[in-house]
Amino acid sequence: MDYLIHIRKTGTAAEFATKVGVARSTFFEYMDYMRNELNIVILYDRSDKTYYYSNKGLYDSLKQWIA
Repeated sequence: MDYLIHIRKTGTAAEFATKVGVARSTFFEYMDYMRNELNIVILYDRSDKTYYYSNKGLYDSLKQWIA
């Protein structure tokens, strides 16, 4: 998921779920976890049909937990 978000090649929610091999509902659970528990800001660009990080990526956000 991180790689696809980072390169901005996720597609829609349904396409993204298919790419990572999970149900659409599971995909939304993962996104909620990343946004709410890990405090990662992930937005959706409607014109490009892709999710993207607004500022920091997954690994930058996780540094606080690793240090």
